[in-house]
Amino acid sequence: MNIESIENELIEAAIILSGIAESNSPYTCYLAIQIEKTGKAVGKLTIDELIALHTDCTKNFNISPNDPPTLDSGNGETISLDEELS
Repeated sequence: MNIESIENELIEAAIILSGIAESNSPYTCYLAIQIEKTGKAVGKLTIDELIALHTDCTKNFNISPNDPPTLDSGNGETISLDEELS
């Protein structure tokens, strides 16, 4: 691996993760819930883990306004994000 490819990977990771700061509160709450489920503090996640969580949450969160994201309740049932936030 050379310096140029490392620079490119670093910039790509920063661009992807900067999207979190530009997101709305319901999305960041949804992402925080998913991070909590890992059992790790944010600072203990690897960059790859955080990018994967952000990517998965983005896909699930933006599926459809008529089909809001759901969360695993922990007992095999799913609940809506609105239920989790209330």
